[in-house]
Formats: sequence, C-alpha cells, structure tokens
Amino acid sequence: MVDMSQEMPLNHFVAANGSTSKEQELWLQQLEGLYFSVQPALSWALVGTGFIGSIGNILTIIVFARIGWSNTFQVSCTALAVSDLCCLLSIAMAGITTMGVLGRNFNESTFYYISNIFGVAFSRTTALITAWISFERCLCVTFPTRVKLIVTRTVTKSVLLAIFTVNCLLIVSTIVSFRVRNSIDRQTNMTLMDEEQPKLNGFRQFIKLLVGVIFPAFCWISVTISTAFLIVKLKQYSTWRRLNAATSTIWTTQTRNVNASQIHSLPIKERRAMKMVAAVAGIFLICLTPTSVHLLVSFLVRDYFVDGSLSYLFKLDAMVCLLATQINSSINLVVFTILGHNFRSELFRLFSGGLSTRCYGCCSTR
Repeated sequence: MVDMSQEMPLNHFVAANGSTSKEQELWLQQLEGLYFSVQPALSWALVGTGFIGSIGNILTIIVFARIGWSNTFQVSCTALAVSDLCCLLSIAMAGITTMGVLGRNFNESTFYYISNIFGVAFSRTTALITAWISFERCLCVTFPTRVKLIVTRTVTKSVLLAIFTVNCLLIVSTIVSFRVRNSIDRQTNMTLMDEEQPKLNGFRQFIKLLVGVIFPAFCWISVTISTAFLIVKLKQYSTWRRLNAATSTIWTTQTRNVNASQIHSLPIKERRAMKMVAAVAGIFLICLTPTSVHLLVSFLVRDYFVDGSLSYLFKLDAMVCLLATQINSSINLVVFTILGHNFRSELFRLFSGGLSTRCYGCCSTR
C-alpha cells in the first residue's frame, strides 16, 4: 500500500551506506528540503480536492437517484460515484493527518494507516468500475440489439456487488494482517503501526501484488482497449454523418458501410453514453499514469520505497499520485454535466427547484 508517513532522518540513510558520496548526500538533503517545503501545499490540495469532489459526487448520486436507475449505465455510474466519494473522503482524511493539525505525530497513528488503506482500496474499486463501464459500452456497440439480454440490470448489480465485496475483503484482510497497536521506533522516535505477524508476511505480499500490480495493470489494459474501440466507433459515426449530410440520395447496398450503419442504428442516448464513457475513461487513463509510473519505479529501483535512501522522493511522488487519484474521482460531475443531456437537465432542475422553494418561502413570510 502507498505509505508516506515514516520519515527517517537523512543521517540514518548516510550512516547506513558509508559509500555515499558528498554529491549524493547534498542531493538527498535537497530532496529532503523539497519534500518538507512541498508537503504542506500537497496536503492542503488533498483536503481541498477531497472536499470539493465529495460535494460533486454527492450531487451525482442525488441526480441519478432523481432520474431513476432505468438502465445499466445509470446504475454503474451511481456505483462509480459512491466509490469515488469513499476514495475522496479517505484520501482527504489521510491528507489532514499529514498536516499535523489533529495532534503531534498523529500522521503516524493507526488512523492514518487505515485512511490510507481505504483510499488506495477504493481507488482500485473506481478503476474496476471504470473498466466495467467501458466494457459494457463496447458490448452496446458490438451487439446493439442483443446487449439488453446480455447485460441486464441484475448482471450489472451482481458485477458491482462483487467488486465492492472484493474491495471490502481487501480492506479487512489488510487491516487484520497488521497488529493494530502503537509502538515507538527508537531510531526515529515516531509512533508506528506494528507489523509483528510473521505468519502473514506472505499474505501481505500477495495483497500488495494484487493491489499494486495486478489490479492497476488489468484496469489499464482493459480501459485502454475499450476506450480505443469506442473512439474508433465514434469517428466512424462522425464520418458516416458527414457523408450522409453531403449526399442527398440514399446510399446503395453496395456502398453502404456496415460499421457505420451499426453505429447509426444505435439510439442517440447510446451515442451520448459512448462519448461520456470515452471522456471518463480518457481522464482515468491520464490520472492513472503517475500511479503506474510510481509503482513501476518502486519495483525496479531498490532504494525507491518508504524506508529507502530515496524515501522523500517516494513519499513526494506518492502524494502526487494520490492527488491525481482525487482529481479523477472529482471530475466526473463535470463530464456528466457537459455530455449528458438528461443529467444536465436534472441537475439544473435540482438547483432551480431548490431556489424556487426558497423564494416561495421568503415570499410567503412577507
């Protein structure tokens, strides 16, 4: 799991490696200074983004509830908003602990670790739901007439329930694998969470491999393929529409493009949904890139981890990855509002209805 709390003094790294040159020592000192100068700003960014994004996801859930879950796409998007909300709140609480406003060394307490575990786990849930939504839209394009028989609301609810169940099991198993009690590290004089259960070391490594490598790689590959497929289909539809607008006569059977006709046969709601999914998936891939690079480097570079000589670089990159994760979980409301006609109308109706109610209340009291 991503851990940014254990801050070892620089002289500990230098003493552990007697061959460290003066240039390396100077570079590590500069890296340490950069981390402590940037950390407050990143912590505030995590808290602010989490607060704003949480409001956006709550509005998303309310709007979809008002629209009604009449199709699988709306059910999946609501589940995505729930996962994003949990991810944002968890990372925001982890950001608050790094600021030290709740007490001395509070960012090393059990609460910080639990918040961090929840944040990483729900970010993986968001990734899996995004992969499912992308795959579902691909099925809608490939089998437009049979998709309602393949992906029903029952199937969608079952898949989403399975994703959330796996997420909860990962959270519980990760917390249980640690000994939840505080201890003092004599070298750093900081409060740490114990990991004194040798029998569970292999189990913890499996969880780290699953959450840190398998899930991100699977989601990255599946979302990339699905997004590319949707973009190609959208371009084909755009080409068909331009040709159809430039031609006053109906195409003959010999000149008709099969793929274009398949896209044309899709309802306008499906085409709008394709655009929304492509936008959400594209933003997801962009925001996932820092995390993917961070995980890859952590596996390739031995000193690039929380207790290594590149500890401050690791923790700085980890905070940037968490911020990118929060941005991904916060921006879906904007995408749904811009590209979703029904969503935008219901959102405006929600605010206009509340404004009308307040105005009516003010007028009635006069």
